[in-house]
Amino acid sequence: MFFSVITFGVLLIIISIISIIRHDKMENIRYRECKKMHSEIIEYSNFMNEIILDLEGLINDISLINENEERDSIKKLDEDKEESDRNIKSDLNNIKDKVIELYKNGNSIDNIAKTLDKGKREVDMIIKLNYLNKK
Repeated sequence: MFFSVITFGVLLIIISIISIIRHDKMENIRYRECKKMHSEIIEYSNFMNEIILDLEGLINDISLINENEERDSIKKLDEDKEESDRNIKSDLNNIKDKVIELYKNGNSIDNIAKTLDKGKREVDMIIKLNYLNKK
């Protein structure tokens, strides 16, 4: 009887050891899976950080390009405005010269206005301002 109790005890110990070993193997498998998932998460996180850095670089590049294009556009607008101003002044001087020439040739204000397709008051003012500036 003592022998059977010992045998039963040894048998329980062996079953417990087998159960512990199986449980340990299962836990090791789960641990390796968790460790693999953890490394994949870290790899994914690093990948996302690289993408974020690349996007920030692209945003900075786009901002610089926009600033340069804006600066170039403003410069072009300024150049166009200066050219337009020169053209307007040139046109006004040409009109003024034609008005004065026609007036000196004895044409009336009405006739000059019709010839140059300008208003009578405009022609009259050009003539008066020209003679006031000479005084």
